[in-house]
Amino acid sequence: MNEDGRAAAGSRERRLSSAVFQWATGRADADAGRVVLSASRDVLADVLSQDGIADVYLVPEDDASRRATDVAQVLTFDGPFARPGDVMHIGSGYEIELKDYLAVPFTPITRPTIISCTTSAAWQAFIEDADEALATGVFIPQLASPSAVLADQSVIDAAIDDTAVAINRLTIDAEHGVRYRPGGPVIGSTRSIDLDDQPVPAFLRAEGERRDAGDAPARELAARPWIRRYLAALRIVGGTAGETWSFSGFGADLTGDAVARRRRASGHLIAWRGEDYQLIAESGRRFALGRETAIAIESLLESPSIEQALDSVRAAGVTRPRLRQELDELSIRLAAAGVTSDLRDASASR
Repeated sequence: MNEDGRAAAGSRERRLSSAVFQWATGRADADAGRVVLSASRDVLADVLSQDGIADVYLVPEDDASRRATDVAQVLTFDGPFARPGDVMHIGSGYEIELKDYLAVPFTPITRPTIISCTTSAAWQAFIEDADEALATGVFIPQLASPSAVLADQSVIDAAIDDTAVAINRLTIDAEHGVRYRPGGPVIGSTRSIDLDDQPVPAFLRAEGERRDAGDAPARELAARPWIRRYLAALRIVGGTAGETWSFSGFGADLTGDAVARRRRASGHLIAWRGEDYQLIAESGRRFALGRETAIAIESLLESPSIEQALDSVRAAGVTRPRLRQELDELSIRLAAAGVTSDLRDASASR
């Protein structure tokens, strides 16, 4: 393959990887088009001619899909990709595997892997593992692997925020049935699908489950807004190359307020290792901190008012003149960096 061919192949593989990530997680920019994973090129006939259904189609490579290479938004791959254990082959040895959440603790992660909760039982196991991490600070190694991606992250966000789920991904089976994900209930056909935003439980149900089966996981997720920080901590654990970090709220904290830390929905994290303290914002930006500053930021993030944050800082042993003014100034600097507490009314910091 010449240089131009290698560049084209690399561009295609990057597009495929990006599309698969959106299809798996449901996370994408607000103006992103939809990603549709189709069982074959043939079943796309109903949607390829319709504007606004999707911008990218993922299709297994066969004779029909080869004839569709002139359609720019159709990306092909080798291998089945519908059930746990299936592996998508993109090219140049790059593979992506589907794995059921219930199998994760017992199998190694050996390639890029999408981990999906395909049943209510799997969602319950995910929630129990998150509870264990909150209590002990111990994370399942496979989930923390840098090669692992948890599916349906947009569903978790929607459950926490009590909103509908943006339909930016779909799965079409060989019978033209449209699902939100493999194993999920059929929500329509390619000829009749209603693409309005759907309530969260519709995403949490599996095929054959009762309509209310998805409600219990949705309620459990909504009651645990800190799960956003759990997912952020998993990503950091996976990227630390064996280094041991502690995370505020997960088996340890700096201020001793174990109850308050469970209320916050934002994903900002305080992490430390020895005397190295960091604030890791939801955006991924990191800030190096001293211990007392880390205590102050934890208190500001976990407290519904500056006054309560002040009490928390003092209870942690930080006492000096002008402490209230320092907290006010720190709160302003944090807000400028995009780090705010969803617990505190804006007027409380004025």
